[in-house]
Amino acid sequence: MKGVAQDPARMMGQLASASGNISRAATPGVHVDALLPQIKSAKQRFAHEDSLAPSPAPQTNRATLTMTCTENRRSLDQTEQRGHPTFRTSYKGVQAHVSIEPLEALRPMLLSEMLLRKTYKGHYILCRIFTVTVRMVDVMFGVEDVAGNVVQLTLNNYPGTAGATGLAVDALFPIGAVLAVREPTLKMMAQGNEAHIRVDCPSDIVRIDDDHSLLKDVNWKTGQRLASTPTLPRTEEEWREMGNRYFKSGWFVQAVLAYSRGLRRYPTSILLYLDRSLAHLRLNYYGAALADALRVAEDAGVNQPTKVKAIFRAGQAKYGMGLWDDAQALFKQTSELDKSEVDNCQTWIERCRDRTAEARDGSYDWTRLFDLANIPGQRLDVADFTGPVEVAEIPSRGGGRGVVATRDIKCGELLVSMSTKNTSTMPKI
Repeated sequence: MKGVAQDPARMMGQLASASGNISRAATPGVHVDALLPQIKSAKQRFAHEDSLAPSPAPQTNRATLTMTCTENRRSLDQTEQRGHPTFRTSYKGVQAHVSIEPLEALRPMLLSEMLLRKTYKGHYILCRIFTVTVRMVDVMFGVEDVAGNVVQLTLNNYPGTAGATGLAVDALFPIGAVLAVREPTLKMMAQGNEAHIRVDCPSDIVRIDDDHSLLKDVNWKTGQRLASTPTLPRTEEEWREMGNRYFKSGWFVQAVLAYSRGLRRYPTSILLYLDRSLAHLRLNYYGAALADALRVAEDAGVNQPTKVKAIFRAGQAKYGMGLWDDAQALFKQTSELDKSEVDNCQTWIERCRDRTAEARDGSYDWTRLFDLANIPGQRLDVADFTGPVEVAEIPSRGGGRGVVATRDIKCGELLVSMSTKNTSTMPKI
């Protein structure tokens, strides 16, 4: 369970009809225990479905799905504008399948060929978004295949969607966007009598650009271009402007996608690589940030200011990866190339030395960390430390593995310190 909107019950009834989320609002006067019967009912329904053989799905009406998504989005936008707190649930249902096959190894199929409760291994669905997006716990929208068959597509765990505004999700999944769903499964929703394709692994969704080979001979029954399809950038600079606009809005996944789509058309664009490296840093995708930064820094034709930026970002990526000696060398190189960066680079070099000492000796400045931890929204920048302990087999205790000392341990000695990977403050919960 992940949450139910604290808003009028009518709204939640509408949302449930489209998404399978619970159909009644958890208003402030309703205890969470009131949800238990609905959870029990959903579990019973899914258990029953697990026992059934594949069968034809109820047909989805295009006009109804369009109207439902539009109304749900309108209600959610109003809730977002009012700033009301929300508490919503999502039911996963049957066990998720994760495709490991490359798209090129799969065969196309139509929605009309799919049966409920069957995973179509070896196949993919080519589909196009034709409704607005709706983000609750999951992201939902209507898709059509090339023959005009429609269904709701429900995405869970997709990067850039958690807590995102409607506009931010629109940037990820605009009307007219073409997707390939690898090895899909058609399922019934938790509520109502509607089917949907639920995707729990983001890599099962492949974005298909207009110039992709899969679209070479495709003729969409409803027309080659849908109304309300946004116009794509036409030049390298326009792709960069789109990415920069998303970046300034804090939509870093969307920015990465814009830069990446630009690079598919302009694969030698140094500025797109450089901008994407910064977006990757904001997402803590340090390996990707390093690859982009080095691609720029090692280009023979790059100018000095751009090279300096790339080397500095490579240092930040190495820092994020915990490779502090490498990071120090890159920050030192940056300061040698650009004297105006000496003070900034020295700050980063000192941070590298602090992290190295923490990881080697467990030498933490506990007073400073305590003070920082009391600042709302502050994320502590510290290294992990493992002291005189290790994980080992323990046959003398009946087998299995456990944590054992590697030497005599003094009273009060630090054994393990691990930095937090994800945190949330109360206003965000």
